[in-house]
Amino acid sequence: MARELWRRALLDCDERAWQVVYGNHQRQVHFWVNAQLRFSVDATTRQTLVDDAFLKMAGTFTRHPKKFADYPTLAALLGLLRCCAQRVVQDYVSTLPLELPLVAWENIPEVAAPPVPAPTDLPSVLAGLLVDEQEWLVVTQLLIEAVKPRRLYQEQPGRFRDVNEINTIRERVKARLQRNDAFRHQLQGMTGELQERFGLYTNS
Repeated sequence: MARELWRRALLDCDERAWQVVYGNHQRQVHFWVNAQLRFSVDATTRQTLVDDAFLKMAGTFTRHPKKFADYPTLAALLGLLRCCAQRVVQDYVSTLPLELPLVAWENIPEVAAPPVPAPTDLPSVLAGLLVDEQEWLVVTQLLIEAVKPRRLYQEQPGRFRDVNEINTIRERVKARLQRNDAFRHQLQGMTGELQERFGLYTNS
């Protein structure tokens, strides 16, 4: 079970379990880090933030092992990991020097540009709608990363019975997401290509 894998990684400090957990979820954490950052950073900094998110989560249970019982599902654990990713980005940003560029008065436009909308928080919505690791892999890999079902099956040996099971999970999850208003609202802010993958074009 996925939660048992997390338990071994977090509570037993099982190195092999950590490698599997990290390999399965580092791309999702990259997604969360990029969503939280509102400016570009180099690849080394981004990778450090991803690693720090995992370390921050591990530290939570190193200090308080009994807290693991408060996260009875994979979705709950991933929700905590998302919060850790957001926190390490916030901590990183808080250490940056505040630089306010000087702009000549005559160069200030009379009409201010509209504010840049805040990035959507699609992962936080998905965390409450996906029930296990199989669904997370299908959504993040097939629908967000556009990985082909056969490739996902080959990259995750033993996690799915066959490619047909992956396709079945994809259609089941899409049908559930189509009925959720919060998900539809978040998807409106995403690209048309991503909307097409989820099968949720909106007439806005």
